Amino acid sequence: MPDTRYLVITDLDGTLLDHHTYQWQAAQPALDWLQEKQIPVVINTSKTRAEVIELQHALNINAPAIVENGSAIFLPKTLITSLQNADWQENQSSYFRVLGKTRQHILERLHELRDKNNWKFEGFADWSVEQIVDATRLPTEDAKRASAREYSEALSWFGDDNSLQAFQTQLREEGFQVLRGGRFIHVLGQSNKGLASLVLKDFYAQQWHTLASTIILGDGPNDRDMLEVADIPVAVKSPVNDFPEINHASVFYTHAFGPEGWNEAISHFKTSII
Repeated sequence: MPDTRYLVITDLDGTLLDHHTYQWQAAQPALDWLQEKQIPVVINTSKTRAEVIELQHALNINAPAIVENGSAIFLPKTLITSLQNADWQENQSSYFRVLGKTRQHILERLHELRDKNNWKFEGFADWSVEQIVDATRLPTEDAKRASAREYSEALSWFGDDNSLQAFQTQLREEGFQVLRGGRFIHVLGQSNKGLASLVLKDFYAQQWHTLASTIILGDGPNDRDMLEVADIPVAVKSPVNDFPEINHASVFYTHAFGPEGWNEAISHFKTSII
């Protein structure tokens, strides 16, 4: 039996990035160690492709990425020069696979339902860059990247809980996903972080010609799908949410928050993944 190789798949906000400051420096020792051991760090996030590319540059990560809650997977051409597979498309810099719906399709239906039912919500498509800055506390350029959604919409809900339940039920009946993130409600197609993680795990197993095993880290309810398909799930402590409920035989719960907890978890598993 060939040796097992590992990859790390991680959420961003509240996990690798501090919930309040978006800083990751407390996780730098673990990131450096993973790079030294040539263990890929795959970002799996509700964020957009534009946001992820910027963060990958800042973090010195050259790896695939899963964006907008599992809606699409991007493989940099710096990692793979050709990919002959009908499931994957190609642009100038990446091979990519879409698992969800386009944002245009999502917005058309959201706006129809809002007008029909008088539901009280607003999304990034309704807001100016300045309003997105206010809602996210991001710098202006980061807010612009956050608004460049391709496969989902991020919403703030202003109605009551009963209306929210009706909203969620209606969308799910129509084949959409409705997920609660750390700050927003995300509406997307029938994709999730778990499905995308499994697709990418299979891709790595084929590329490596060996067994691939995943360490997956997350902190919120929208991370549950990917944590439940992990070989090693890590629930990172959040300053604003309880640990997500995870149906898995063995979960590592961090004592520290955010990037400190991320560093704690990778340090804990060092001896078992090399």
